[in-house]
Amino acid sequence: MSVKIQAIGNAIISLAEAKTYLRVDHCEEDALLQQLIAMAQKMVMDETGLGLGEVEVTEVKDTWQACCGEVVLRYGPISDAEGATVTVQYYNEAGTLTTLPSEAYQIDHFGRPGRLVIAPGGTWPTLQTGRINAVKIVYRIGSGSTAPVIQPLRQAMYLLIGYYYENREDAPLREEAAHYQRAWKALCQPYKVFFI
Repeated sequence: MSVKIQAIGNAIISLAEAKTYLRVDHCEEDALLQQLIAMAQKMVMDETGLGLGEVEVTEVKDTWQACCGEVVLRYGPISDAEGATVTVQYYNEAGTLTTLPSEAYQIDHFGRPGRLVIAPGGTWPTLQTGRINAVKIVYRIGSGSTAPVIQPLRQAMYLLIGYYYENREDAPLREEAAHYQRAWKALCQPYKVFFI
């Protein structure tokens, strides 16, 4: 499975907030700080499985990877905001890229991780035999009534931004790096989704 995320709305930590946290009062490093904000957001999302900020996610899978009629997604909850849609495409038995009608599945807008459930009485379509990347699912997280804003996760992002801002050129000391690793992961721990 491969996952691509693209920010749609504002990050949950703004450039101005990051600069205040770092005590930076110049604009020369704004581009670097924007990259660090995006990197920290992705790291926290990957650690927790929780959608932060308004993000569009594209997941590509070799199979439906469905258990009990459910396709489990990497992040959640899936947005229920107006205009936020889920698109499911797959290569059918003949090798034609096909869009699955939204009536064929249900969207869990509250679960973490996010999931799609086949409609009652239905089955997931048969995929082209031997094709890799046969299923593509595009969905939004981090907007609408399901959007979380969790202060400890913002703090984890601040720790990451600060650490990588200060240690962008030199290899950090092993103990210092381990300290930061434990600190930001400890902030994420209560919100982490475990896959079994």
